[in-house]
Amino acid sequence: MGGMLGDVLSILLLCLVLAQFVALYLIYQRLSGAIVRAGAAQAAQADNTILQIESLLALYAEIRPEHGLPPMRGWAASPDFLRTLAARIVDSAPETVVECSSGVSTLVAAACLRRAGRGRVLSLEHDPVYAEKTRRLLRTHGLEAHAEVIDAPLVELALPGWQGQWYDVSRLPAGLSIDLLVVDGPPWFSAELARYPAFPVLCDRLASPAWLLLDDADRADERTIVERWLAAAPALARRDAPACEKGCALLAWRDGAA
Repeated sequence: MGGMLGDVLSILLLCLVLAQFVALYLIYQRLSGAIVRAGAAQAAQADNTILQIESLLALYAEIRPEHGLPPMRGWAASPDFLRTLAARIVDSAPETVVECSSGVSTLVAAACLRRAGRGRVLSLEHDPVYAEKTRRLLRTHGLEAHAEVIDAPLVELALPGWQGQWYDVSRLPAGLSIDLLVVDGPPWFSAELARYPAFPVLCDRLASPAWLLLDDADRADERTIVERWLAAAPALARRDAPACEKGCALLAWRDGAA
């Protein structure tokens, strides 16, 4: 009887040891996976930091500002997107750039147009405080002749399949012919698919050809917006765009017909 009890206790002890071993193994596997993922995330972050520094240096070389540029993180457009914007302006030499939102991108666009010796950027801005901040930025860099920030409060708007608030475009000049439309607003929280109206509202003012550049294109809303634009307008086509940390969509408009 005593021998049987000893065997049972030995088996129970062995099971306990095995259970502890399995538990330790699972913890090890989880920690190893977490370490690998953390290492990959850090490597990706380091690569992105290098990309943003390279883009910023290229941007300074391209626009040659007389003063330092403002911070470009958080809500502001990232250096890689601004570099893409500058390259698009240099390549397509637009006469008229219209921007949905204002900020550092307004400065970059205006500086590129000044170097080209032609063109103007019109920026729709719903926030009066931010609009004045951008105007001061333009004055500091001597770019008022190449850019205008238009006060455009968000107003109720109903489109087929979309309803919400979007910029009041009534202050845009009559007969406007847009060569480059830059979409970086309004904020995502202002409406579902907040940036969708940019194309349907302004498509009849696009030149032929024209370009559309959309920031934050990796977000789900922006991916849906691009697909809806493409589905609604056969004359609109996606073009290759450089990889940007927040995503960037470049579209070509080759026909004036909406």
